[in-house]
Amino acid sequence: MLTYNSHINLEDEFKTTDTNIRIPLTPIEVSPYLLYHLFEVLYPKFINDHNNILDIIISDDGQNVINLYLYETKKAGIHESIEKLPHDIVKFHKKDLVDINKFYSRILDGMVKKKGIRLSSIRIFKEKAINYINQYCVDIEDSPFDLLLSKGFDLIQKLFEQDLILIYPEPHLFEYLKELITFLSGRQLSSIFRLTYALLPEFNIAFILVAQNLTIILHLQKLVVSKSQTPYLRLKLMIPDEIGISKDISDKNEIIRLIQHHLQTDKAYYLNQIDLISLITDIINLPVKLKEENLSLLIQKILFGFRSFETHWHLRPKPLIYNTLVRFLLRLIGFNLNLRKLSHWAMPEFIFNTIRNNVGLNSKILLIFSDITKIKKIDLSNFNYLEKVARKLVIIEIKNDSLVQIHSLKKEDLTFKVEIKSLEPIRLRLSEKFGYVSNIIIIDKLLLQGLIKNFIFEHSKIAPRSKIRTLKMLKKQKFFYMFPEIPAYKLIKEKGSISLIKLLLPIIIDKHEF
Repeated sequence: MLTYNSHINLEDEFKTTDTNIRIPLTPIEVSPYLLYHLFEVLYPKFINDHNNILDIIISDDGQNVINLYLYETKKAGIHESIEKLPHDIVKFHKKDLVDINKFYSRILDGMVKKKGIRLSSIRIFKEKAINYINQYCVDIEDSPFDLLLSKGFDLIQKLFEQDLILIYPEPHLFEYLKELITFLSGRQLSSIFRLTYALLPEFNIAFILVAQNLTIILHLQKLVVSKSQTPYLRLKLMIPDEIGISKDISDKNEIIRLIQHHLQTDKAYYLNQIDLISLITDIINLPVKLKEENLSLLIQKILFGFRSFETHWHLRPKPLIYNTLVRFLLRLIGFNLNLRKLSHWAMPEFIFNTIRNNVGLNSKILLIFSDITKIKKIDLSNFNYLEKVARKLVIIEIKNDSLVQIHSLKKEDLTFKVEIKSLEPIRLRLSEKFGYVSNIIIIDKLLLQGLIKNFIFEHSKIAPRSKIRTLKMLKKQKFFYMFPEIPAYKLIKEKGSISLIKLLLPIIIDKHEF
């Protein structure tokens, strides 16, 4: 890759090659052409937008320099050469890790004097970090991608929790990850990923990420080969030329059609790389301890992007819900489903006002994630059943409309020697440990899977039976229950699914324009 980078004239068009190379720390093979573009676009945005980097590998006790590597670049993120430097070119002491700014200034002056090079940043790795990275890379090409992601999250968490890696000046992405890991207080990023991954339905999707310089195709699949096997994740990155699609084709619909046909995907999304990078940047710029106004603005931006179908993004096959005749017929029977007129400004306000009015500005909420498929019969009048079906328990602490802490619990906190006919004994027990617990919410895995499938993955599919079936689950205690029963929850239980949809649609959709 260094050879490829060093021979590119930055004023010329990219040159393709028949040789593929692996993206660092992944089994994903791509053309150097594509990898060059990824580093060119992503590195300046998320790491550093200046040239020349020095890697310093030190002993675990911080006393000695083990290796020094200089990466020269003419363009941020595009490494053109690597030079191993003598150890004595850098004098390092353990105290330098405390006053990193002073050490960085000393390094800059030294490299200008000895090598005539100005550095943009330094990366310091302890020897243990290199060992962890090497362990992670063992059999990397044979690992399922979902397992690799899980191992990758564990690796990141170890590096930050044990202070094994440092970049200076520190990228905002690193600052965000450190704050996130501190906020998790020992909870594993990998366990959160595995929980989320288990809830996702099977999918076979292509994302066409367009940019002026290079269009990238991301092919994502979650597949189950047979009932006896667990689902596995596949990810491929490619460019249109690799699958025989000429870059001279400019019609969006034709590009989407050709890519979907070639990759045999269920869906193909056409998105802009700049929009996607902007969204990711907005997320990592949020404080980890989320405030209502920050989260509200982010939701508004996502919803605004969602309603911009065929303006900012395209989808094939085109959903029926965007057909004017279909929407007209649905409106005649009382359903205004114009997704191009989503009330992106009103929905976050409605959600947060409902939470604020029913829960309060300061609260501790116990969330119990259950899986009722684990037992055959449930006596819903006896809440001892939670001990068997509970899979994850957390208390979310909110102060002044800000998320300040998440506490993990053990299933033993739900164990009682006597029958419990309400959730009050659980609330009293946990209130003694964590302070007053205001609410308890039980939500089952089957409901979460239904919500994700029908209202995220199949968001634009009409599918009335499937969506109504999922909404009906909200009314059944074994799938969803709140204690105490707040007015919003009582309304959900009292209203029929169709009546509830008709009640919410005027809030979700701007009814004044067709």
